[in-house]
Amino acid sequence: MQNCGFIFQFEKVCIVCDRSCKLSFDAENLLHAEGEPALQFADGYSVYARHGRHPSEEYRERYHEEQDPDFV
Repeated sequence: MQNCGFIFQFEKVCIVCDRSCKLSFDAENLLHAEGEPALQFADGYSVYARHGRHPSEEYRERYHEEQDPDFV
């Protein structure tokens, strides 16, 4: 267990990932990086996040707020 990264346990399946080579957080311990991946693995897979959210989530919310101010 010392050399693995993330472990996702389900009823009939367990997924184990290698350790990431980069992992960045903001002051509130949310996944965060400006203009670069916040999470990156040695094989090149990476995840962009701003204050714990995927950038496309912010875009979708802004779009919906502009179209419908009562959008929750």
